[in-house]
Amino acid sequence: MLDLLRNNWRAVMLALGLHILLGGLLFFGIAFVHNADPQGEQGKEIMVAEVLGAKTQPDENEADDNKPQDKKKQEKKEQERQAEKQKQQELEQQKKEAERKRREQEQKQQELERQKREQERKQRELEQQKKEAERKRKAEEQKQRELEQKRKEQEQKRKEAERKRKAEEQKQRELEQKRKEEERKQRELEQKRKEQERRKKEEAERKRKEEERRRQEEKRKQEQARKEREARERKAREQRRSSIDELLQQESSAGGQQMSAADRQAQQQYINSIKEKVKRNWNQPRNVGNISCTVRVSQMPGGEIIDIKLVDSCGSEVIDRSVIRAVGKSDPLPSPPAGHQNLFEKQVEFTFEPNQ
Repeated sequence: MLDLLRNNWRAVMLALGLHILLGGLLFFGIAFVHNADPQGEQGKEIMVAEVLGAKTQPDENEADDNKPQDKKKQEKKEQERQAEKQKQQELEQQKKEAERKRREQEQKQQELERQKREQERKQRELEQQKKEAERKRKAEEQKQRELEQKRKEQEQKRKEAERKRKAEEQKQRELEQKRKEEERKQRELEQKRKEQERRKKEEAERKRKEEERRRQEEKRKQEQARKEREARERKAREQRRSSIDELLQQESSAGGQQMSAADRQAQQQYINSIKEKVKRNWNQPRNVGNISCTVRVSQMPGGEIIDIKLVDSCGSEVIDRSVIRAVGKSDPLPSPPAGHQNLFEKQVEFTFEPNQ
């Protein structure tokens, strides 16, 4: 309340001044009405006096008898009339003065009313200003509360962020400590691994040398066995060749007649059977079309293959190797047809055309 009076002291002083002025006007107004009543009575007396004067005028006959008295009476009346006139003038003056005061009072009253309305308007403005100020104050308080709330929220967020930052730093320190510990362990493991590798390498090198010595010994033994086997095979081949040569000489001496048509047909059948067996054992390489090449095979009487040669290439080294492998898989070669053993040849030469 004191704050309200202190903030609106001008309005309070103006209201107090208006109340004092209204009190004064009311006081003087009552006094004027009290003074006006006697004047009204005087007016009534004057009016009564005039009527009485009109009724008491003497007749003309009486005037002659009483002239001295009439003269005194007239003088007295004249004096009374003059006094009444003076009194009337004074009353008129008082009436004018009262009218002037009344108008002044009305002007003052109107001024007071105007001032009162002005005061009420100012009071309403003050009330409006007060309400506006109160609204602004509340809005400002609300704004301050919101700002305080935001500040607290920001402070809470800052503290939370600070807590998270410290937790993250602690975590990073722990991770760094773990990383260093892990690196130390890795270094130890690496040292152990290198030591183990060095030992393994030494052991592997020792085993490799032993294995190398063993392989060399095995190779030496295999080479020796191979040489012995080749010597035996060479001896056996020489023996078989001698047998074949003897057999061929015997067949040549048995008859020198020319080959009959049946022998030629049987010989062709014999060659075709060899070609068919090789064809069945041939693993055709990719992207290979029609091929044709001449193959020469050295064999024993039982069809066992001794040697394989290509008289001409089949088109590429890959195809040549595939044909040689197919001939090797065909060991032993088919025998001549029954009753035509004389068609056996130590070397058979045929054209390999698998797509024909």
